[in-house]
Amino acid sequence: MRPPRFTIAGLMVLTLFVGVAVAALRSASDEWASVLFTLTIVMLAIAVLGALFRQGQRRAFWTGFALFGWGYLLVCFGHWFATEVNPHLVTTKLLERVYPRLAKNPRDAPYDAVVNTYSMNLDAVVVSTNVARVPIALDVTQSQAPQQPRQLTIALAVATPEAFLRVGHSLLALVFAYLGALVARYFSKSIERETPESLPHQAQRL
Repeated sequence: MRPPRFTIAGLMVLTLFVGVAVAALRSASDEWASVLFTLTIVMLAIAVLGALFRQGQRRAFWTGFALFGWGYLLVCFGHWFATEVNPHLVTTKLLERVYPRLAKNPRDAPYDAVVNTYSMNLDAVVVSTNVARVPIALDVTQSQAPQQPRQLTIALAVATPEAFLRVGHSLLALVFAYLGALVARYFSKSIERETPESLPHQAQRL
């Protein structure tokens, strides 16, 4: 199987895709997740049209694109697959490992839960947590009255990377769709190479 040939336009599209992917994963939010998921659906819908109306290798390309793309979305977001298959995918495990390294500073992210505010003497308090990979935002403010203790606010930044996972799976759906397109085009070329060789044998039988 020959490696794909990259043109200047292809490299530009690849650079744009990588840039958008990094930005979306870095600033993962419900808005980013919705936009990328919608764009992925649109791209896969266009692939279905290409599979229906194109001919030859182009039809094979779009067929593989649609099959692999829709298949990946199904195992990630399908009603039964989302709970029984998605958590066990290697791509899900990879995204969960990458999340703590790409997550922004907790102060820059919206909080999805805020713990109660406690007033205590911070000179005798040690704050610790045993929650793995959960960004913690601490905010200490000095009270106006000098005799009152300082106020400690503990807030959990986006603890569950749900938006991050949706962004990642939407991007990976397009990656797998493109890989499926390359595989389908390879099989299409193989069939085209084998067909002319079988014609003489069929003529002899006639």
